Amino acid sequence: MSTGLQKAHDALIVDSIRQGMQSFVLKSYLNAVNGVPGAGQFRSDITNWSKCVDMSQDLKARIGINHVMTHQITSLPGEFGPNGEQVSKPVNDDMDQFRFVGGWSNLIDSSGVRPN
Repeated sequence: MSTGLQKAHDALIVDSIRQGMQSFVLKSYLNAVNGVPGAGQFRSDITNWSKCVDMSQDLKARIGINHVMTHQITSLPGEFGPNGEQVSKPVNDDMDQFRFVGGWSNLIDSSGVRPN
């Protein structure tokens, strides 16, 4: 195979793998409430929590626990903890499921960048 054809072939394989890892339906979202949740809602003490993906409507094949390694967090200026604390989320949280409330920061040392 020529180099260009090999690169196109490899790109096609990588693209097929990425598509296989995606959800197979349009994402539906849940809204946060500070009380008893109803249909399409989830319970949270965080004020103004943005919508998060409804995992019960996601048809992606999953096995066991879905671990998300967090190396860096970003501040969410529109969201507040129950006592007015700062809220942050992992940069790689593509389902908007995780929040860090309080004085979290990014620690940079010889081990790399990580939440502190």
